[in-house]
Amino acid sequence: MASTGKPKVLMIAFGHPDNVLSLCKNITDVVNVSLVFVMSGSRFQQGILDVDISNLNFGLNTKENSLKIFPKVIQNYIGSNFNLRIIRTPNRKILRDKYFKNLRSIIKAALALRKENYDVVHFNGVSGFMYYFLISFGIKKKIWTLHDFLPHSGEENKKSFMVQKLLAKFDFHFIQHYKYLQKELTKEYKLQASKVFQVYSGRLDVFNVFEPKPINIDAKYLLFFGRISKYKGIDFLIDAFNNLSIIDNVKLVIAGKGELWFDKSVLNSNPNIVFINRYIETEELICLIKNSLFIVIPYSDATHSAAVVTSYAFDKPVIATNVGGISEVVIDKKTGILVNPGDIQNLKSAIEKLINEEKLRTEFESNIICYCNESEFSWSFIKNRMVKIYSDVINS
Repeated sequence: MASTGKPKVLMIAFGHPDNVLSLCKNITDVVNVSLVFVMSGSRFQQGILDVDISNLNFGLNTKENSLKIFPKVIQNYIGSNFNLRIIRTPNRKILRDKYFKNLRSIIKAALALRKENYDVVHFNGVSGFMYYFLISFGIKKKIWTLHDFLPHSGEENKKSFMVQKLLAKFDFHFIQHYKYLQKELTKEYKLQASKVFQVYSGRLDVFNVFEPKPINIDAKYLLFFGRISKYKGIDFLIDAFNNLSIIDNVKLVIAGKGELWFDKSVLNSNPNIVFINRYIETEELICLIKNSLFIVIPYSDATHSAAVVTSYAFDKPVIATNVGGISEVVIDKKTGILVNPGDIQNLKSAIEKLINEEKLRTEFESNIICYCNESEFSWSFIKNRMVKIYSDVINS
């Protein structure tokens, strides 16, 4: 363990910047953490980040060069709290890696990082590039936060999930954000229970450093946000909204990039549905969330949802379907309302209730603040849990 008494941790992230940056920021007083993002091509666009990486060197960049690509608010958020660097690769290809450019970029970076003598390496997210790290780094103590180990409806990629299962053979300890997923991963990958830890994600406070960019919605509204995909259930949400009892001047805003799988005419037929079908800038998303009445997460199936903890960053109540582990973070009738997946009447009733009962929305908002500050969802709890996990893995 590092001479400071803190675990010396290298976190290698393949995405999920909202979660990863919030986590590193909040554990840095008890963990000596270095964060390395692996990014490919000339632009990285995911979550809070939409950055031009074309001027970075291929391979491992210095902290100074890496930070230059981030918005000033993110640079200030990171400050000197933890060391952040970027590994840039030409593209994401493994099998058709021309002249082995990706392979050489990763292995050279891994060998440089190896000399820094970390107590444990924590992978966050998934990429085939993990294999390059594993064969060149000689990592003994390693943790993997695997966000999606089962496919969603309409996103079945057998090759991707086969790669994950193969990588899992490398004797990892795992972190899952839900107790439900802790059990499911243990069963699906036939793991020892002692190898799979559970720790919730705290509210994603990195969002709070941005200034909202106005998007004018000329009415009160409920909000769905995120990538558009079949399992997200927005067709059920639209049906429920179209069947609401008469409620004056309330709109439904659907904001996100992706292809619809149903007839778009159902959107155009209702002037109270606003569909913003593009990548939503972080500043725009913050404005949409802050000014909404509440958030709706109508997924037909899912393991979890980062949209919940993003909504909690702004104390917004959530109506969500009771799928996967969502019932662990949306506390029914405390921080939101749980409904049955695909049950349009159930969803309609919940929406009407939260629209009509301002006092209930205020009560939920107060409960969210309490849960995020004083429970297993609080960063103070999470950072102590992470120290314990790192120490257990180092000493195993």
